[in-house]
Amino acid sequence: MLTILIVDDNLLDLNGVSEHIDWDHLGIKVVGVAADGSEGYQKAMELKPDIILTDVDMPILDGLKMANMIQKNVTNTKFVFMSCFDDFNYIKEAMDLDAFRYVLKPIKLDELTAVIIKIKRVIELELNKDRVQEKLQQQLQVSLPVLQEQFFRDLLYGKWSLESEANEQLISHGIENIHGQYSVAFIEIDSYELAYSHYSKEQKYAIIRKTIDYLAEILPQNVTPYLSNHGYHCIVIVLATNVNNSPDLMELLNSCKAELNEKMKFQVTIGISHSSDRLTHITELFYQAEYAVKNKFYGSGNCIIAASEMPVIDQILEYDLQAIKKELQLMMENGRPEDAMRFIESHYGKNKHFIESHVKSFTVSIVNTLQMILLEKNVNLEEVFGEKFILWDKLYQFETADQIKQWLQDLMKDVIKHSNNLENNRHKKVVEDIKKYIEENFNTVESVEQIAKTFYFSARYANHIFKQSTGKTIFDFLIASRVEAAQTLLLEPNAKVYDVSEKVGYLNNSYFCSLFKQNTGLTPKQYIDRYGRSS
Repeated sequence: MLTILIVDDNLLDLNGVSEHIDWDHLGIKVVGVAADGSEGYQKAMELKPDIILTDVDMPILDGLKMANMIQKNVTNTKFVFMSCFDDFNYIKEAMDLDAFRYVLKPIKLDELTAVIIKIKRVIELELNKDRVQEKLQQQLQVSLPVLQEQFFRDLLYGKWSLESEANEQLISHGIENIHGQYSVAFIEIDSYELAYSHYSKEQKYAIIRKTIDYLAEILPQNVTPYLSNHGYHCIVIVLATNVNNSPDLMELLNSCKAELNEKMKFQVTIGISHSSDRLTHITELFYQAEYAVKNKFYGSGNCIIAASEMPVIDQILEYDLQAIKKELQLMMENGRPEDAMRFIESHYGKNKHFIESHVKSFTVSIVNTLQMILLEKNVNLEEVFGEKFILWDKLYQFETADQIKQWLQDLMKDVIKHSNNLENNRHKKVVEDIKKYIEENFNTVESVEQIAKTFYFSARYANHIFKQSTGKTIFDFLIASRVEAAQTLLLEPNAKVYDVSEKVGYLNNSYFCSLFKQNTGLTPKQYIDRYGRSS
């Protein structure tokens, strides 16, 4: 409800206006009355009414002077002047005081009521306008951080090319121009895909939001006018410094890294750009910081990389795929897992900065070649690489060359071990087949070549795997099998040494006797005499 103060030295007019107008119906409350300008001024200062209805000609302090004094302190009050004088000068002076109306006495209540209604509407419109303005201002204050963030995002992506325009936007968004140096820091959570790829979008957002909030707590606000996420695993910080506020940025970022390691329980790589005093250069500074982080591929992560200290990446990784295949085949034949490390060191080198895409492409070629070799050996690839082995997905998760090399080395060791197991099983089967063949055909076998030919092997290779498995050559096993059979035959009744010699495959009796003694310590006759008699 609006309020009104009535000031008039004529008590009849004062009471008449106060009592004979239905103020409640008008939605106005009479908060006070005064009999002269001095009293009216005091009550106006105390009550601060929306409307003052006042006589002009009053003792001590007239209405016009009172209004002038009131307006210096209560600027929103509307005045309606009453006077017996139909004088242009009075009317002009009253209008200069921003009076809403000037009415003549004697007062006509209908005329005054109409004036009051009009002034009420004006005040309500102004109040409503003020409320709208206040609400807009409140909304602006709530939205200001978002608008400021959008401003810096636009800066990062080069929306403004003119420095004057960028500075104008800076001021219009309520951001103080430091008139100093700007830098950009780009923070990336290390091994993000390996650690968080199975998280939902909501969980990922919660992690990056928590990280930003924590950084906002530990970073000085006057140095970081902008701090926001860049995707789910990166954060961009615009750093602003001047002569009065110039912390050591490397020290500040090292402290941030240590805090994130400790509090957030993950490692980060931070790229820091060059500096510039121009807002429009922030785009280039952003790309410098982002590119600096990409160079962690040649390190181990959890570090700070300055744009000014990045290595030159210009080495092309060249290789001969046929030569690589032969090397891998030989490595698998030798069956030594430690050869995998030597292979990695030989082809990837130490302290070399090959182009990242070349490193990954070379790694794909190596793995594909390993798979080709295994397929040629009729090996089920799923037994070695797993059912859902998607090479590019694996490589995408790795952020450094060291991670790729370690993963490839482990993979190659697994391939070698699996190949060894397959060869051992295969050799075991071959050895058992050779033994069985000898045990069934020892009396007709003429040479090791005859045995090897039966299994489509060379005599040298058959002997190699046989001795590797049993510790004996095939020929030694053949002799042992013949001697063992001869021992059984010699103990039969009426056994003849020369008959036994022929039965076990020796046509030369003397040679047989010599071999028998070498293996048993007894001649065939001594063996019969000792063991035949005892039986």
